[in-house]
Amino acid sequence: MIDDGWFVVRSQTQKESWAATNILVQQPSAVVYLPVIPQVVRVKGYGEEVRSQYMFPGYLFVRTENLQWRFLLSTFGVRGLPMFGNEPGMILPKEVDKLKAREDEAGRIVLPRKEDFRPGTMVRVKQGTFNGHIGIVQGMSSRQRCKVLMEVMGRKVPVLLATMDLEKEL
Repeated sequence: MIDDGWFVVRSQTQKESWAATNILVQQPSAVVYLPVIPQVVRVKGYGEEVRSQYMFPGYLFVRTENLQWRFLLSTFGVRGLPMFGNEPGMILPKEVDKLKAREDEAGRIVLPRKEDFRPGTMVRVKQGTFNGHIGIVQGMSSRQRCKVLMEVMGRKVPVLLATMDLEKEL
């Protein structure tokens, strides 16, 4: 077990905030960290709005005094802790510090921008099943995936691919 670290806690589905509140009720000296990232959503009639989305849905990080963790198992909203034998899963403080260092003034973690592929851009697949194929970007999904129109077996077929598997065709 790590001598000084953060416990990884699995919460009930969409109950991360409730689990965090209940952890603090049970152990007021605990520190709970629930990292969030910005998500741009379209609001009908208003355009786009930036909202917070959990970076690790269903998980939060908890730091306690004297590495006490068993109380977490009986906390409302907590599903459990990932276990390694008889020891709970932990991460090093420096990893949480890296996440906190990326936070903006609103407390959201700013992720590095990946290459943005606009609709109509010609792309080449760098790896995977379609390695070497060329296609045209039709759009982006919320999970860093690109909808690419490719010619497969003589037909044009839309395919969802990870942006990291694509590069712009010159």
